[in-house]
Amino acid sequence: MPFHFEFPNIFLNFPLASALLTVNQRCKIHISIRLCFLIVFAFVWAMPATIAQNFDFARYSIEEGLSQSYVTTIFQDSRGYLWVGTSGGGLCQFDGKSFTEYGQKDGLDGTIITAIAEDQDGHLWIGATWGGVTRFDGKTFQSFTEKEGMPNSEISSIVTDDDGRIWVGTPGGIGVIEKGKVVCTYAQKEGMQHVNVRSLFYDSNVLWIGTKAGLTKLEEDVFTHYNIPNPEEDEHVTCIAKDAEGAICIGTNKRIYDLDADRNQLVEKSIPMLPQGYPIKAIAKDSMGNVWTALEGYGIYKIGATITSYTSNNGLPDNNVSTLMVDRVGNLWVGTNGNGLLKFRGEGFTYYDYIEGLNTGNIFSILKDGNDIWVGTSTNGAYRYNGNEVVNYTTENGLPDNSVRSIIKGHGSTIWLATNKGLVQYNGRSLTSIDGPLKGKETRSLLLDSEGMLWIGTLGDYLYRYDGQNFQHYNSEDGLFNNNAHTLFQDSKGFLWVGSGGGMFRHNNGTFTHFKEGLCNSYVGSIVEDKNGHIWIGTDACIAVLKNDTFIPYTLEDGLTSNTVYLMVVDVQNQLWVGTNKGIDRIQLTENSTPASIKNYGLKEGFKGVECNSRAVYYNEDGHLWFGTVKGLIQYNPANDQLNTTPPQTHITNVRLFLQGVNWNDTSYSSHAVGWHHLPNKLHLPYDQNHLTFDFIGLDLSHPKKVRYSWMLEGFDKNWSPITQQNTTTYANLDPGTYTFKVKAHNSDGVWNEAYTTYENIVVAAPPPPPPPFWKTWWFYCLLGLVVFMPLYYFIVIRTKYLRVSKQILEERVRIRTQAISRQNEEKEVMLKEIHHRVKNNLQIISSLINLQSHYIEDERALELFDECKNRVNSMALIHEKIYESKDLANININEYISELINNLVKLYGMEPEIDLDLHIEVNSFKLDILVPIGLILNETISNSLKYAFEGRERGAIVVHLTRTANHGYRLLIADDGVGIPEGVTIENSETLGLQLIDILADQIDGNITLNCEHGTRYQIDF
Repeated sequence: MPFHFEFPNIFLNFPLASALLTVNQRCKIHISIRLCFLIVFAFVWAMPATIAQNFDFARYSIEEGLSQSYVTTIFQDSRGYLWVGTSGGGLCQFDGKSFTEYGQKDGLDGTIITAIAEDQDGHLWIGATWGGVTRFDGKTFQSFTEKEGMPNSEISSIVTDDDGRIWVGTPGGIGVIEKGKVVCTYAQKEGMQHVNVRSLFYDSNVLWIGTKAGLTKLEEDVFTHYNIPNPEEDEHVTCIAKDAEGAICIGTNKRIYDLDADRNQLVEKSIPMLPQGYPIKAIAKDSMGNVWTALEGYGIYKIGATITSYTSNNGLPDNNVSTLMVDRVGNLWVGTNGNGLLKFRGEGFTYYDYIEGLNTGNIFSILKDGNDIWVGTSTNGAYRYNGNEVVNYTTENGLPDNSVRSIIKGHGSTIWLATNKGLVQYNGRSLTSIDGPLKGKETRSLLLDSEGMLWIGTLGDYLYRYDGQNFQHYNSEDGLFNNNAHTLFQDSKGFLWVGSGGGMFRHNNGTFTHFKEGLCNSYVGSIVEDKNGHIWIGTDACIAVLKNDTFIPYTLEDGLTSNTVYLMVVDVQNQLWVGTNKGIDRIQLTENSTPASIKNYGLKEGFKGVECNSRAVYYNEDGHLWFGTVKGLIQYNPANDQLNTTPPQTHITNVRLFLQGVNWNDTSYSSHAVGWHHLPNKLHLPYDQNHLTFDFIGLDLSHPKKVRYSWMLEGFDKNWSPITQQNTTTYANLDPGTYTFKVKAHNSDGVWNEAYTTYENIVVAAPPPPPPPFWKTWWFYCLLGLVVFMPLYYFIVIRTKYLRVSKQILEERVRIRTQAISRQNEEKEVMLKEIHHRVKNNLQIISSLINLQSHYIEDERALELFDECKNRVNSMALIHEKIYESKDLANININEYISELINNLVKLYGMEPEIDLDLHIEVNSFKLDILVPIGLILNETISNSLKYAFEGRERGAIVVHLTRTANHGYRLLIADDGVGIPEGVTIENSETLGLQLIDILADQIDGNITLNCEHGTRYQIDF
């Protein structure tokens, strides 16, 4: 725990008997007591156990944009900006996200900044070690040095009074600036005892002045000096402030003093824990009444009901603190000598970085038992920390295995531990491994139910119940369909819930009921119950609430930081805490168990562990939470995590025209630029300059990246914009009119600023009136008689002649074009006939060549093949001959072609039997790409019939029918009444070329062929 010290009365009031002692004796006793305090403090400081927890400070230095790492002074202006003075890097403005640097190049005289203040007009006054004091109005700097009447150009302190005067402390006295000029100075001749001013503090018409010689009060032009009691060598006032009771508190380079009740003299402030003899660098008071004190080399002390020290031993990055400041929200800002600017993120989260075991990143179970904190790790066993010492339990002193996944409180002083090799009992003194069926098995989860029964979930061996003597085993025979029990929970009705790798199970009266409807993921790693009696689960893909035996999931789309859930717990305020791989989500639940709001705690909110470990969470009755993370154990105290009720301060920082910045002082669009951000006053825009961009900011130094905005342009928007983190918006092509831009913002806790920021009187002028139409001009009436009446006759005559000539020209062009098209068609027809004639001749030449070649062939089978080829060529040649003779080159008469083809084949084969030809053709013509395959099919089928079908007969019949079918199809039927094809021969298994050709040619016309050999041979092709 952090070191706290209560103020004992004995240290503030000596016993009555001490009044009998001499002054010398009392001084010796006082010195002895102080020496004892220092010895005790040094001893306590050196004890590592007192630095149990570690506090969180955010650091901003050169890497984050700060101009220099030595911070000399910090100030927050009325707008909410933080101003940081550095030792050589000039001045920096900080809006919570980024720094803006101002130096000599910008007009600032002096880069070693010593003091910052703000006047009633919102102007900043900046003091430096050289260059005097400078006024800054947001754009320009104006310097006041000895030349302008200042007593010295080295500035130590600046304050403003209620009348708007600027009081400037220097080594040569005090300068007073009013209405832009130095009006007077104060030095020894005006009554100052010492002119080397080190600090100034203004309070209720009284100016308090700290000098090298002590404290001086200026009230109604009268100086009152307070000497430092028992002055030591070179003791001087370094800072002045008010304490929690409103008393003036003075820090010197040695110690802290108070004014007595009558404000007559300085009295040393007795603070037992505070080291004496070390320079007090700064004093600041927060809204809770705590006084924060910075000691050079000793860090920071918070003085209130208790005293808390913040040093490099418990989280403060640097003990060399130069200045302190508490902003309007309550954040403590710390300036350091070399470590930049620090922000104390509060004591909501504290850490155990220096406690062995508690600082490990593999904590998976936590238990708070009285003053003892137990943690179980996955590799290093269990640790017990009692605030002073740590005991590590491993295989060397009683654990069967060093992986401890669950620790729970048993009866009395008993602690139960689940390890990878069985169940372990701690009786307050030692560890004992429990014999029985769990020995050597991987136990994963533990639960002590309302009847005192211990339930043990395992990895691979289902679930066990232990009554102290005997074990009862529950497995698949009892309704558990998964052998892994990752988590156990008993609800307010007494039901036992089991989270497994296959969903969730509820145990009641010895039976298990399986719940999976609506489950987003089968792995259930966490189970909790909210105050409304609803069961919530955490999985690797969502969280879900069980309602009416169905899971209702919530994911990233509903506001969660991550869908990967590692732990869950419900606090007394019915807030659901969800630990993920990206921080913690605090979900406020409604009365019907739906999320009302979600707040994330990550690195920026002080939860530096970020990634949680599975089921590593503990919640006790005082509201504290403990989380196991990859950065060790983290404790959360809700009392130190108050709702941020201070809304962001919103400002419109710029108005741009066509996305470009404008120097509004140099334009004719407005009378002049006003305000800190120098926005145009009474903006009047021409009608064609109507493309505006508004830049704005909401200042919240606690969580600046979580500020959200909404805006509207009255006169254009009907409603406020959707809430977004975007801080700029553009309006293009605005219509003429008067507009008012409004913007509001809310902080990380959803608190809106009630009075939104406005920018009024934006006027877009109407376009100039258009010139009058020509028909209303005087010259139109004169021209009307000339143009309409006098030329009317001539216009009609000329127009008629023009149309007649145009018609003749057009007719001649049509005649010439028609002749040309006819001539082209004739040429194309002649050419196509010539092509078909040449193709027919070439095919006949091929036929003749085959015929000549056949004279030299003696083999009858080969000669027969040559004759078949010649027939096929002749069938194609006959097609081209018909095209050449036809008047329609695109189509050929089917009837003539088929009749001539069959007659040629009959003559060729010289058939003795008389052939009866049944020819029925319903189609007049086909195009060439269809007719060629049909001719070849007829050639093959009729040739086969003539050669083989009628052998030994005097008469035969051949049927050729070509008919139309439904859906624009055709059917070709070729048949004979001959002997037929041998049994077993089909189109598919035929080895003869003829049948294979018929099949191939039928495919070319997308036809389906059917062969029937019952009475002769019958081919039917549908295409």
